[in-house]
Amino acid sequence: MSGSEHKELYISIFSVILVVGVVCNILIFLTMRHMPKQTSSTSYFKILALMDLVNVIYDAGFKGVGMIGLGFSISNDVCCRVDWWFDRWTTTVSTWLLAALAIDRLVCLRRPLWHRQHVTVSTSYWVAVATALIQMLLYIPMMILWDTSSGQCGVSVHYERWIADTYSILITYLDVTLLPAAFIATCNAFIVYTVYRSRRHTASNRADSKGATDLVGPLLGASVIFLVVTVVFSVFQQLRTETPQASPRHELYSLGQKIAISLNESINFFIYGLTSTAFRQALTQLFGWASIQNTSLQTSSI
Repeated sequence: MSGSEHKELYISIFSVILVVGVVCNILIFLTMRHMPKQTSSTSYFKILALMDLVNVIYDAGFKGVGMIGLGFSISNDVCCRVDWWFDRWTTTVSTWLLAALAIDRLVCLRRPLWHRQHVTVSTSYWVAVATALIQMLLYIPMMILWDTSSGQCGVSVHYERWIADTYSILITYLDVTLLPAAFIATCNAFIVYTVYRSRRHTASNRADSKGATDLVGPLLGASVIFLVVTVVFSVFQQLRTETPQASPRHELYSLGQKIAISLNESINFFIYGLTSTAFRQALTQLFGWASIQNTSLQTSSI
């Protein structure tokens, strides 16, 4: 394939991901707003949908279609720094919000009375704001330290190299991947164990805990996809590091990273629909499908 054919293919792939991601994340937000009972978990899902909407527009739209497909580039030093900071900030906030959602569901299942008394819808918004501010402050030093005079963000440093490298490793591997992935994996493991134990109780107990387990399926599905994408992204990152930048494989690995991230921000709607009856019911009520079906059934019975 020629260079122009490659670009057309990239534009087509990222355009499809962009359209699907925008539509699906808007549907997730509207569906969660339409859930009969608004809880801290539904609020987390709504905030995650908004963050994924921003991310998919940025990753699939600006980075994918614009920079990879159409060849746009950022040459200004300040714009390059802001672009680098915004990319890490939005991704990390989404990751930690998923971890917060996993913790919220685990507490709801393990300590339902305490959760009902102390955790409200406003709690999730305060957690989201605090997460965004903390991540914003964490990445500002890296944005200032990196020297972009060579045309690539993060190639050399104005100050001591070891200071920037140490801070970069701590932030990149602990804050972005290891710590949130550990929280998400651990909480989901306890959630699965708790749900498994609850199913061994009487039918009445299962009925009482049904509300607490309604959103477990979407959480588990989103968490599994996140962990898989994290592994894939890390593998591609390692391959990129070991491959010369002039090599075609370096471009392929970079493209693989962008596609994996963009897909992760676009497919949650399908995961929620497959794993949650409550989500499907809220979706049908959102578009009035349930009332149409009931009307048709009443008409046919007459």
